[in-house]
Amino acid sequence: MENKAPLKLQQALIKLLDQQELEQISISKICKEAGVHRSTFYSYYDNQYDLLVDALQGISRLFNEEYESEQTRLKQTSDEKSLLDTYYLKPYLLFIKKHRKLYRIYLERPWEFETEKTFTYHMENNFSQRLKSIGIQNARQRELTARFYVAGLRAVVNDWVLGDCLEDVDEIIRIIQEIVF
Repeated sequence: MENKAPLKLQQALIKLLDQQELEQISISKICKEAGVHRSTFYSYYDNQYDLLVDALQGISRLFNEEYESEQTRLKQTSDEKSLLDTYYLKPYLLFIKKHRKLYRIYLERPWEFETEKTFTYHMENNFSQRLKSIGIQNARQRELTARFYVAGLRAVVNDWVLGDCLEDVDEIIRIIQEIVF
């Protein structure tokens, strides 16, 4: 049971972030919400900021696992030439819909969730390679193209999440594609 403590603490922190700012969340509150002792907290973390870093890494791993699993299920077709095709968008949107409460927290606290660091990671590992493969050779142009797509995509997704993801994922994909293309 002891090895489940970090996950319990991460989940408790995320739940508490839905209610208040990180600076207002004490270690006692986190421990109470997680159902663990302070000594357990301190055996894993020095403070709530260390816990946040660990929680962010856990969320990122979960996203990557679910994204890759859904992409494997979808199987890419030769027609897909854009990062806005169903093969790329559907796993992303399904993850967000499934974890929309967490995504709302992310929307409300972008500084705590290091959105720029996340963008840079995805730029280096996903966008840049894909944009290069469709003919955008200039690194600066790839970066600006990715930022343009991400900003527009975020606007649509944020609105969708704030509306409690009422539209079907396929409908949101259609809307995004219609806007861009």
